[in-house]
Amino acid sequence: MDPAVPAQADSRRQGRLSVTSLLRGASVGGQALRFAAVGVVNTLFSFGVFAAIQQLAHGRVHYEVVLVVSTLIGVLEAYLLQRWLVYQVRGRWWGDLARFSVVYGVVLCINLVVLPLLVEGGHLPVVPTQGAIMVIVAVGTFLTGRYFTFRRSAVATDDRTAVDTSVRTEGHGE
Repeated sequence: MDPAVPAQADSRRQGRLSVTSLLRGASVGGQALRFAAVGVVNTLFSFGVFAAIQQLAHGRVHYEVVLVVSTLIGVLEAYLLQRWLVYQVRGRWWGDLARFSVVYGVVLCINLVVLPLLVEGGHLPVVPTQGAIMVIVAVGTFLTGRYFTFRRSAVATDDRTAVDTSVRTEGHGE
């Protein structure tokens, strides 16, 4: 214990550091759990939008058009939830939205190729096939969200990261 720091302040600091260390150590796991929860909500929402539009269109609108419209709605909802609940970032709203849109644009392009191959080539039903594709896409979108879309450097982050940085360096005798 540092003699210059009162015992009560030192114990509070030690408690906060250990909690911060624990949270920091579980940050990827915590994000993954939040991503999974938000992903369930987003998947149900997006799939519901896709299925509802497909049902309301009664075959008058091609399912790929339904896919594009439902994806645009689902991507905006996913961006808002992931930004707010999963990655908990501040600032760079438009830049993050642009990166998020690029990622989901690529996902949409892949989906526009894979869905017809499976539906028309494999004679699979449209709605369950799209549901399966959405589940597969989830892993890739978590990784791109974490390491590309919402990535922040230690300098650009909020106070929580600054505390985490100090915890890391204090443990190394600095």
